[in-house]
Amino acid sequence: MASPHIWHGVIIIASALGIDCGRSSTSRNTLPTDATQDIVANDDASLPLGVVEGPADMHCVRANGAPLTTPIGACAADSPDASRSDAGAGNSSRFGATMYNAAGDDDDCKYRVSWLSSPIQKDTNVMFTLTATRLADGQPARGANVGLTAFLTPSHPTPSPAINNGELPGGTYNIGPVIFDAPGMWTVRFSLYPTCSATPADSPQAHAAFYVAVP
Repeated sequence: MASPHIWHGVIIIASALGIDCGRSSTSRNTLPTDATQDIVANDDASLPLGVVEGPADMHCVRANGAPLTTPIGACAADSPDASRSDAGAGNSSRFGATMYNAAGDDDDCKYRVSWLSSPIQKDTNVMFTLTATRLADGQPARGANVGLTAFLTPSHPTPSPAINNGELPGGTYNIGPVIFDAPGMWTVRFSLYPTCSATPADSPQAHAAFYVAVP
């Protein structure tokens, strides 16, 4: 596992092929109230601390095994995306399912994203590193101005006063600091191109959420 002072961006270019096998397993952690099954906190030393292991994300794979991708057009300017301050309340219909593991496709099948972080502990400044590539051509998602929201429940968001981002080469972004002020199973949602209008079907804007276990 990486040192607390070293972040590694991992570029994953390709959507895995297969059939969605569901989201069931067991865990010592508690899920948000809208979840119906338990999950397993990461015990694999090769994965970042905080990753919640579970079935691989397959929502961008058709029934016949072919990948499902959404074309990405130009960015039409809009007001800042509401999800940058969203704590999950009242907006759940806007987003896809929260994912397990440390990689998956965004809600609309535009990007493949993966994340790493500095050590995750309660009441500690945590920095995330996100890497995003376009599903259609495998190219890095550059200039995505990635935002992040985190919440334990719809009424319990992160108390972080400000979450910043910085872009690195290859579609990789450092985002934080994020404070988790209680143990449990949090949802961390990344937003790509948040200031682009979400109205066009080919808008670059996208969202991808993952479970994160806080000890």
